[in-house]
Amino acid sequence: MDITRAFRPVLCFAVGCGLALAASGILAQEGEKASEAAREGRPAPASPCRPCTLTPQLLRKAYAQPADPMEICELMFDLSSEQTDQLAALAAQREAEMSRRAAEVDAAYVEKLGALLKPSQAREFSEAMAAVLKYRTTIAEATAELAAEGGAALAALAREGRLTTGKGLLRFAGLTPAQNAALERLEAQRLETIREGQKAIHAPQDTRDLEAMRQYREAVRALRAEADAQYETDLAELLTDAQEQKLSRLEQAVKKFQEKRDEAQRAFKRELADALTTR
Repeated sequence: MDITRAFRPVLCFAVGCGLALAASGILAQEGEKASEAAREGRPAPASPCRPCTLTPQLLRKAYAQPADPMEICELMFDLSSEQTDQLAALAAQREAEMSRRAAEVDAAYVEKLGALLKPSQAREFSEAMAAVLKYRTTIAEATAELAAEGGAALAALAREGRLTTGKGLLRFAGLTPAQNAALERLEAQRLETIREGQKAIHAPQDTRDLEAMRQYREAVRALRAEADAQYETDLAELLTDAQEQKLSRLEQAVKKFQEKRDEAQRAFKRELADALTTR
């Protein structure tokens, strides 16, 4: 047997993992440089060349399956607001089309798989898959609506289960490099305020003293609330009216997506339970 051929899958896996780890390492180094510059009030260091910046980012996108051309386009170019809106519309169309095509392929294979199962197995499998496909269609529709507002990157977070609200949506509000640097300083100031304030708040030595523990927790909560309020005030001054409106629309879009997802999950659990009920 050809030894090279035998070990080819192992070598491919190792190379793939190496590329993914290399990409993560490069991105981490670039992020550390930018964060350090922001803390010191300096502009982020310019990338020596576009390929140097894009290579690790595109490697990560290519390593994931399937690669999303919308996200790659966003990474490669500094798009205008008009281009960003057009890309978001295309991202929504792609989500819907990918869902439709996947449903067609899966439906064909559900039928083929049903043919090799026992009758009782085929019934359970068919009904379970109907629930799965219904759930996926609902999520795909909700994701397409999200992409229409926030673009491909926000839709990707939804697919990966990493969707956030609040500060996590600022990256989709169209901040300029100067605003991003200012935002990092605001976040650093908030953390420093909390860190310094906690020096004056001493935890009770006797954790069994319920009243003392309550007062301690209240003091910590009040400190964090004050720091958060100042952060929100400073953030409002940092954003333009258009960016605040965009952020509000994003919040509403995410909330709508989460509501549809939660309802779809509840419906799926009910339908799957019915499919697996002994008859």
